[in-house]
Amino acid sequence: MNSSNSLGGVASIHAATLAVGMAGLFGKFLEHSPVLITQGRSTIAALALAVVLSLQRKRPRLSGCQWFWLAVTGGILAAHWVTFFHAIQVSTVAIGLLSFSSYPLFTTLIEPWVFREPLRPIHLGFALAVMVGIALIATSESGNSANPDVPDVLLGVGWGLVSGFTLAVLTILNRLHVQTHSPLLISCTQNGFAALALLPFSAGLNWHLDGRDWSLLLALGLICTAGGYALFLHGLQRVRAQLASLILAGMESVYAILFAMLLLSEIPSLQTVLGGIFIIGTTVVASFQSSEPTTPTVTSG
Repeated sequence: MNSSNSLGGVASIHAATLAVGMAGLFGKFLEHSPVLITQGRSTIAALALAVVLSLQRKRPRLSGCQWFWLAVTGGILAAHWVTFFHAIQVSTVAIGLLSFSSYPLFTTLIEPWVFREPLRPIHLGFALAVMVGIALIATSESGNSANPDVPDVLLGVGWGLVSGFTLAVLTILNRLHVQTHSPLLISCTQNGFAALALLPFSAGLNWHLDGRDWSLLLALGLICTAGGYALFLHGLQRVRAQLASLILAGMESVYAILFAMLLLSEIPSLQTVLGGIFIIGTTVVASFQSSEPTTPTVTSG
């Protein structure tokens, strides 16, 4: 692998991380139900990825059991995004994203039980560091749920943790049941099932959106979801999966918080930043410690 290819791959991973990280801001840009936002996002992304697959002349060859697990994981993906956007809407982009970034804590606790693997002491240390970060964020500001203009920190942290838990479950189920197939096919199918799972909940919502809202939904589905995933896969052809994991884990929240500061004037408190350093730092170290060469997930955010 020459240096120019490697640099191009790193640039693609950073661009993908920026696109995925920007998704959180749409929870503020779009003043609609998280269910509606997720319905639009998953539908548009599934259609865009289906076009890419058709151009590549790739057809899904899946067993009935695999279709079942893709449907289950699609439903979990929908729950992950709904709770993710809700966490941001009731608090701030920084609080929602950093709380959701705690998902390695849940993965650390669940994986040994599912895969009958020993729980290493270092993993308990990672979990403790993430918990310290969550505690710092949860106590960083005084929320007021009665006033919609004041971020409710505890509620945002709570929904962010739920979002992180669903992502951990999604990651583990992907490892168990569908990791042998093309990541592009898995992403397309899971987005499609996510859209189907939300139909009963979104059908009764007010879909009379203006041009700005439809443009934002298209950007969220095409650029932040399908485009981000395509860039990520392109980068993985040129850099190691471990390096891609480090960039995604370390920079997704950073990019999102910086743009929230610029575009939304959301300035996180010093204590929130410190909590984020605990969480992101732990995630980066945990990714570096991991010896399993799995493809990093980009369903976050």
